[in-house]
Amino acid sequence: SYSVSIPPTTIHNTNLAQVSAFVIDNNNNKWIGFNYGNANSFQLIKYNGTQWDTFPAFNALSPTNKVYALAVDAANNLWIGSNRGLTKYNGTTFTTYNTTNSTIKSDTIISLACNGGNVYAGSYKGLSVYNGTSFTNYNHAANGMKSDTVYCITSESASVTWLGNKYGMDRFNGSTFTFSSAVAGNV
Repeated sequence: SYSVSIPPTTIHNTNLAQVSAFVIDNNNNKWIGFNYGNANSFQLIKYNGTQWDTFPAFNALSPTNKVYALAVDAANNLWIGSNRGLTKYNGTTFTTYNTTNSTIKSDTIISLACNGGNVYAGSYKGLSVYNGTSFTNYNHAANGMKSDTVYCITSESASVTWLGNKYGMDRFNGSTFTFSSAVAGNV
């Protein structure tokens, strides 16, 4: 339990009941994302061990931002998956990639992972992989993913990334997908 010194007008109890994402960056800062609130409540906060910070510049991107996923890359950039696209925060500037300014497949990013210089963004429309310059998009119809909905992502190594979906897990090697079914047995 940590005391919060943020004014109650910016964090509401309904926010705190809807923590949707959490990540610790390379400097041991704790980042918390919320997917509920109103135009006056912050959807992204940071705790550095002593002080809580809010990010009005992130809220200014859209007063209806909802944070669904957070990840940190090797350069300590924070990546934010929201209902408004994929946002990179380099400690100073927020840069958002969405369907109007990039080739990312969806504006609703529900899962994230960073590995090997890539950002893996999962959505209801498949997987978008950002290599720092451009996006490569993958989905069920074109690439053999078991499902276009990517609920969670984790990297096993630089060449193996796992995607969780409602049927089980897809193993992605950077170009092809192999499906692994989760089979329930006697417990």
